[in-house]
Amino acid sequence: MGIKENYQKLQEALKYLNVKSDYISGENGGKPYLVSDIFNLKKGIELLSDIDFLDSYIEDVKANSGLYETFKDKDNFDSTQDSLLKNNINSLKTGIIFLLNYYDKQTADEKNIEGISVKLPELSSFDDLSKISNELKKAVELPIIDSGIENAKTEIISADRGSIWLNIVLGTAAAVKLVASIAWAAAYLRKKQAEAKMYEQYTRTLELKNDALSNIIEAQKQQLNNVLEAEAKAIVTEQYKHNDPETLKRLELSIKTTADLIDRGVKILPTGGESESIKELFPDYSNLRLIQSAIKQIRNE
Repeated sequence: MGIKENYQKLQEALKYLNVKSDYISGENGGKPYLVSDIFNLKKGIELLSDIDFLDSYIEDVKANSGLYETFKDKDNFDSTQDSLLKNNINSLKTGIIFLLNYYDKQTADEKNIEGISVKLPELSSFDDLSKISNELKKAVELPIIDSGIENAKTEIISADRGSIWLNIVLGTAAAVKLVASIAWAAAYLRKKQAEAKMYEQYTRTLELKNDALSNIIEAQKQQLNNVLEAEAKAIVTEQYKHNDPETLKRLELSIKTTADLIDRGVKILPTGGESESIKELFPDYSNLRLIQSAIKQIRNE
């Protein structure tokens, strides 16, 4: 995992990484250090727990500081625990601040563009690269061309190290919103596909007759087609300059392709310069199972 996909999480964690420790003379039990605001400190640590390049610090705190042996917001610790906690948390803070400052300087020219960043899946050959390029064309470039959005474009301007991220200029905020809508619809379709697969597996355990099972499977397919069509129609109605059957079918293909890409680990996010309101239009890839249709959200507003 790289800095880009963890940028917001690193910023958020910094607010909680504070060791509030006081030495209390004459404290009984060999634990003279009173650490307070433990709940917030743990919150900061948990935010960083799934970031692989911070593993050593996090595991040391969890295993050896005594912090996770208490359920209180204020508790006493011995000198070894207090030192370990302070050293690790201070190292984490120093490292995170350096990483964020370095990233900000390296991406300064990209923060004011209207664009997206796309995390690619694992690639092992040029054939893989060619395939993902063709799929991204279907997922991003073709719907932008189809939409008729003025001044919209797709131009790759850079790629990041570590996890491979492509930074793509789209030209306008409207184009970014269109890609966000496609990514959201794709994530929702992916969720419904997973639910349909689970239901199909369940029905197979019921030992139904072949005709009954086939009818259920066919009904599931039709339901998924209805979901896909409804999501595509909503996007075309709200964001396209025209509406015709061929355009709708191409958008459906874009959504299906994007759903498959997300299933393989692809993430599509706005560039760092986008506003919070734009970022909220993109799915939360850490909670894809909870995503709801954007159509339902619009109707409920």
